[in-house]
Amino acid sequence: MQEWAEYSRVWAFCTQETIFRTLERFNEDLDNLGVPAAGEESRQIALAEDRAALNRTLCYIVTSFKDMREIFSLDPADIHYFVDAIQHAMRNEQAQSPIYNRFQDAFLAFRTAITRVDSAPDLSSLIEKLGENPVKRDTFSDIYEGELLGQEKVALATFRVTKPPDPQTWQRFHREILMWTNLQHENVLEIYGLQGDMCLVLPWVPVDAHAYLESNPQVNPHSLLLGAAAGLEYLHAHQPPIIHGDIRGANILVSESGAAQITGYGVVPFMVGASMDKSIDHLIAARWTAPELITPLENEESNGETPAIDTWTQASDVWSFGMTILAPFRENSIS
Repeated sequence: MQEWAEYSRVWAFCTQETIFRTLERFNEDLDNLGVPAAGEESRQIALAEDRAALNRTLCYIVTSFKDMREIFSLDPADIHYFVDAIQHAMRNEQAQSPIYNRFQDAFLAFRTAITRVDSAPDLSSLIEKLGENPVKRDTFSDIYEGELLGQEKVALATFRVTKPPDPQTWQRFHREILMWTNLQHENVLEIYGLQGDMCLVLPWVPVDAHAYLESNPQVNPHSLLLGAAAGLEYLHAHQPPIIHGDIRGANILVSESGAAQITGYGVVPFMVGASMDKSIDHLIAARWTAPELITPLENEESNGETPAIDTWTQASDVWSFGMTILAPFRENSIS
């Protein structure tokens, strides 16, 4: 009993579903052999009740993003298991009912996950975009509000791409994001997955360190900086190391509990392979950019080309973080 209690809801469902299917096959074998079954009516009632209980558990699973993330992390063969279960459950639901629609959304998300093995989960069927205008712009993306599973507010970071990346860059992009979705640290903003191909789905944390310190001048910035340092250390200790490339106050968010959470990691070093909108943010970010990166960015002889991907290093991140540390103690706060 203790072992059963320690199962997650996803694995408990798998175990119950396996037992149920075994009992169903056993009953079918009895019918095929013509064996008279004592208490047939009561057994059928029990099976129907078990199926209804499994469907209720499945309803909880497809309305819990925590459970769905666990399924996304499974092997494709195991995800197929849930695709089959959802198809079976949909046959017993009224078309276009709220739970039928939720099953359908989950079905599409799981089917996509099976076909995109080396990519982060595509959450398009689970996301509703709220509004057509971005609420924020950062170095390489426009941030929109969205809603996940009709419950959780999320940020949709849509990359500004003026031309599609080449196939090799595209594949690497998706592998990178898959790696990012597996990061777990209290000072690193998690990534839920993708909406389509060029939009990251993130938790909604609207306040960055710059805005937070401006609104709360009595707050000592030390705790935020220590938290950000812990997050950066975690990224650099990852194998392979994850280079942020754009450390500054605007990319350090502050959670409701007041914890610093690094966001935007890995994007700048990677996205230089694609043509982006050259916004004013590029000039602002230069204030936090390591000196060895400034020259190629501004050198007229470079024909406007940005540095090669491998020019961003852990050392350049540390420089940028050092500039971020200095900001609160100057006349201007972190930005």
